[in-house]
Amino acid sequence: MINIDIARDFSEKPFGRFQFATDQHPSDGKWTGDRFRNEQLLPVFRESKDKIEVLLDNVDRGFGSSFFDEAFGGLIRAGIPFQEIKDRLFIITNDESYYDEIWEYITEAHQKME
Repeated sequence: MINIDIARDFSEKPFGRFQFATDQHPSDGKWTGDRFRNEQLLPVFRESKDKIEVLLDNVDRGFGSSFFDEAFGGLIRAGIPFQEIKDRLFIITNDESYYDEIWEYITEAHQKME
């Protein structure tokens, strides 16, 4: 099992969708959902077959929907198969609504890709 604690391993203040600005969207800062996905989640999915436990608690403020959608729903858009995510990703949090929201974004991204 690989453990990722967002507050410890990424940032105590995660926020937003995109780190770098483009013509289509502005930058949301340094600790964004795309950066978390690209630096923390995708390497683990691509380089191992271990289960992945992501701890959401201990951040200074809550999470925005754009962070969750880009970090977790973005796994589907990055080519990680839905069943693999279901089998390997474990969301750990005291806030059940975060758990539900993340799985909604993953499921929606999967349905859009079908």
